[in-house]
Amino acid sequence: DDIKVKANVKSVLRAPVEKGEKVGEINYYLNNEKIRTFDLIAEEKVEKISFSYFFATIIKVYFSFL
Repeated sequence: DDIKVKANVKSVLRAPVEKGEKVGEINYYLNNEKIRTFDLIAEEKVEKISFSYFFATIIKVYFSFL
């Protein structure tokens, strides 16, 4: 028997991503016939990065080199 596992995951996720949102799936094949699919679900929420967050990160990196 020929068993294959293929993951289909979104190549780009745009924030925000909500906890519980489907971000892809895993498919199981037996002799090239799909026998099972499992959803890949985000375990936690990912916020969209704001300008203030981005700016604060740049400042932290800058001062870490001083």
